[in-house]
Amino acid sequence: MALAFNSIENREIKDKTLKKLSENILHIAEILDRIRNPLTVVAGYLEFIPEESFRKKAFEQVERINIYLKQLDLDWINSERIFKDFKKSP
Repeated sequence: MALAFNSIENREIKDKTLKKLSENILHIAEILDRIRNPLTVVAGYLEFIPEESFRKKAFEQVERINIYLKQLDLDWINSERIFKDFKKSP
């Protein structure tokens, strides 16, 4: 009886964990898009800045942000992989 209760309890914990992980994965994807879209607009506006030194420094910062976003993309992909593996486990 105790084993059956433990099994049910473990299943409930796993289901809650899977639900939260799924929500987090979707949230990360939304945040990435919400950052990437305005960043693209900013980079586009920078093209119209006549002062080259300012434009160059600003583009460098845009590129730094893009590097961080790429790392988050990789983390997001890894999280999806973990989610799928965890979901398959008993």
